[in-house]
This record gives sequence, structure tokens and C-alpha cells, in this order.
Amino acid sequence: MSFLLILALLSFDDPLEIVKKSVEANERNWKVARNYTYTEREEERDLNSDGSVKKTESHTYEVTMQEGEPYYRTILKDDKPLPPKEEKKEQEKLDKSIRERENETPEQRAKRIAKYEKEREESRKFLREVTDAYDFKLEGEETIDGRATWVIRCTPRAGFQPTLKDAKILPKLQGKLWIDKEEYQWAKAEIDVIDTLSFGLALFRVHKGAAIRFEATRVNDEVWLPKRTFVGGSARIAYLKNVSAEDESTFRDYKKFQVESKVTATAEVPQ
Repeated sequence: MSFLLILALLSFDDPLEIVKKSVEANERNWKVARNYTYTEREEERDLNSDGSVKKTESHTYEVTMQEGEPYYRTILKDDKPLPPKEEKKEQEKLDKSIRERENETPEQRAKRIAKYEKEREESRKFLREVTDAYDFKLEGEETIDGRATWVIRCTPRAGFQPTLKDAKILPKLQGKLWIDKEEYQWAKAEIDVIDTLSFGLALFRVHKGAAIRFEATRVNDEVWLPKRTFVGGSARIAYLKNVSAEDESTFRDYKKFQVESKVTATAEVPQ
């Protein structure tokens, strides 16, 4: 048996290799995803101690691209059109942003986009850190929206030493990934907090038991885009106040952005 064949057999359905390929696929996918506009509805729910809903608020945004960066425009509050006064303010903000983009010098534009790209690169580095932070176990296969996926469990790896500051939270998370078998995209993720997470000099602390959920969908036969995100659990703010809340976002109306049209021109995309 040749060395290459042995290597191929060893790597067949290897969960670590699958996750590594998914990280690479994410970068390729992003280059296409950034050409899409969409509508995002974010719902925030404050909870009572027994888990019942105490208060609900929602905001719906129209997300477009403006010269290399996303722009969020509020179009609904609590699923109702904005009052005329607020609608006018949103339009004025949009007009101002468009003017600023049109009047910026090439140097200013390059600097602004470089800052945005740097933030994206930090996100990519964080994702690459995932492959070192966990032991991966292939638990089986599952069909999601008619597509075959691998189901992979992620358990914190003993002795993991993060190279990024933000990656320090990874040993305090565990969960499962559903990775598309054909395109290596994350179709679904379920992440659970298994130890307290601290942010901002511990002024904000997320308690053990919080949950993070993610679902994606394939759009236009060329790209994977978010379908739903969810974060829920309890937290303590500034050492004083404990709160329980849920934040859920859903995404729809994906349209391919026409670069030559600059700001808001879009083309309809089959869902």
C-alpha cells in the first residue's frame, strides 16, 4: 500500500482535518458573502428568575454595503414602522454616510477599509485558534435542509495555551458543530458556557450555563450566510446586578450587491 493511500485512509473523516478544512472554507466563503445585503431582525428578551419573559424589544435593520463596509439602517421597531420623526433621522444618517463616502480621499478610504479588514483578520485568527483549543470527536452524520453534515463534538483540550487574548475564553466553552460534507461550511453550531466568562476587567461576567447557537443556510448556490443566531443566559454587570436575557437574530432577504452601483442597488436572490 502506497504512502499516499495510507495517508488518505488515516485522514478519512478525521474530525480535526474536517474542522481545519472548515476554517479554510470560511475564509473563501467570506469573500463572496461580503457581496450580499440582507435584513436582520434582532429580538432582546429580559427574563424573570424562573425563565419567563419579562420584557421584549426588537429592531429590524436593512444592512447594505457602503464602499467596503456594512451599513445598518433601522427600518422597524417592535415590528412596526418607525414614527415619521425617527424615519427622517435614519434617512438623514444614511444621506450623511453616503456623502462622507463620496467625498473621502483615496487615502482616507484605504485607511478606513484597512481598519475594517484588520478587524476581520482578528476574527479569522480567532477561528484558526479553535483547531488547537479542542479535542474533536466525530459523533455521526445528520441531514440539515437536505444536506449531509458531519456532527462533531468539541471538548476543551488540556494544556491549551492561547496565542490571542480573546482566545482565552475557548477553554470555557464546549459544544457541537454540524459541518456540511460537500462544502465544509458550518451549517449549525451549539456552544455551551461551562465556566464563568469575564470581560472588561470582570465588570461583565457571563455565568456558567449560558448558551450560544448558530444556524446558516446556502444562498444562490454559491455562498453560506447566517440564518439564525442566539445567545441566552445570566450575567452580572459591574459586580452589582444579575440579569437573565436572550438575544436572538434572524436573517432574510439576501440580495447580491452590485458593486458598480455603489450603495444600495441590489439584485433579487432565490431563497
